[in-house]
Amino acid sequence: MAENKNTNYNLIVDLLKERSCLKQYIHRNTSDVFAMMKIEIAKIAAELKSDMAKIDPYVQINFVDKGEFEAELHFSGDVLIFSWHTNVFNFPADHDLQKLKYVKEDPDRSYCGLLQVHNFLYDSLKYNRSLDLGYLLARIFINKENHFFLDGSEKLGYPLSKFDKQIVDSEAFRTTVLNLISYTLRFDLLTPPFDAVRELPLAEKLANTINSAISTHKVGFKFKNELKL
Repeated sequence: MAENKNTNYNLIVDLLKERSCLKQYIHRNTSDVFAMMKIEIAKIAAELKSDMAKIDPYVQINFVDKGEFEAELHFSGDVLIFSWHTNVFNFPADHDLQKLKYVKEDPDRSYCGLLQVHNFLYDSLKYNRSLDLGYLLARIFINKENHFFLDGSEKLGYPLSKFDKQIVDSEAFRTTVLNLISYTLRFDLLTPPFDAVRELPLAEKLANTINSAISTHKVGFKFKNELKL
């Protein structure tokens, strides 16, 4: 029995060494990568703010650092929310990532930290319209070697198929953020048919201010795949 106990204990130590140490390293690394990304977002915001001030000072561009886990980029009537998910993820055995030669050579390369980018309307946050919807635009997965890929529209670049070549740096983040801004600006806010919104539940009315009684999930975004880009 003692021998079996020692065997189990040693197995636990091995698993902690192999998995927990790896995940802790990726966790710390993703934190550093997110800090790097926030610096690049702030630079882009400053550039856009300076240029737009010469064109139309009413177009507001702002970067808001919300702390270790989140940052916001405000532009026109939109907000991109960048967030760091603190857990480390692997992928199912049948996922395309597991089929890559790069991952097969070292299965630990499949473990990734995660950054997410959501789009909300600025007024949804400003007026606390809790019924309004935001949309996940991209997930950025980063492994122990700072290789990354974007899970989202192909138009955003950095696909899974090039995971072995794509390495995190300021240029890659600048390209990603600019692509996300361009992608977001192509969304149109559309008004629904009158009959689709003629009824308004009291609960929904009470959840909104008079100025925002129709939530934007009823108005709806026009998605990129409906546009000719």
